[in-house]
Amino acid sequence: MAFVKGNISKRLISLDLETTGLSVTQDRIIEIGLLEILDSSISGDFKLIRVNPGIPIPPDSSAIHGIYDNDIKDKPLLSEILTTVIEYIDSSPIIMHNAEYDRNLFINELERIHPDYAQNFKKLEYIDTLQLCRRKFPNQKNDLSSVCARLGIPTHSRDKTGLHNAYDDARLAAQVYIFLQTNPEQLSIELDSNTSNSFSISEAQVSFEISPFKVPLTHEMVTLHEDFRNELKKYYNSDLELNRHLPIGSIESLISKE
Repeated sequence: MAFVKGNISKRLISLDLETTGLSVTQDRIIEIGLLEILDSSISGDFKLIRVNPGIPIPPDSSAIHGIYDNDIKDKPLLSEILTTVIEYIDSSPIIMHNAEYDRNLFINELERIHPDYAQNFKKLEYIDTLQLCRRKFPNQKNDLSSVCARLGIPTHSRDKTGLHNAYDDARLAAQVYIFLQTNPEQLSIELDSNTSNSFSISEAQVSFEISPFKVPLTHEMVTLHEDFRNELKKYYNSDLELNRHLPIGSIESLISKE
């Protein structure tokens, strides 16, 4: 497992995928969310792209992300937009929640379409927030929704629809990572009586000390998040691709702080 070392002053890209299923070798990508982090903050620059996987989407998968065959039948193939995605990532380290799945499936798609891209992508540093959280919160649920609830990060869009979205999940993973890196001493945690209150991640050379306190979730934070979601809807074009700077400068304020 590769982890970026302890500071996050460099450019990072949070990546999430929605797919036709759970097999990294048989299933295909149908939605890609990419979100940029600069100097410990979500910059506001991102991409959300839907693609035609070339295979049917099983009903069980559609029930998770709400994307059906008719939604992507006229979308470009992954091969047609892959260069755009790779150029946007560039050489930036990647953040993913459950990299074992997203990273391996993405590499499998790259190898199928463009082996040279696959080799370059394999060389990139990456951060798996799921693994970070498993080490940080042993014996607790560490799916993205559970972690966000633990840290006080709003998940209203998920709560309202019950559906996953590649942009939303990339944003939540980014917020989790930023919180863990910038507020290690301020986590609101109910420690299990059998767990230690500190640990270190040797690969990242990062040490965290847990000092419990309550993270306030203010009405202003909830309102900001709802305003952002409403503004986001205005930026969907006919191709359902989001590829521009949003006129919102307060995305980073959605990260819960004391």
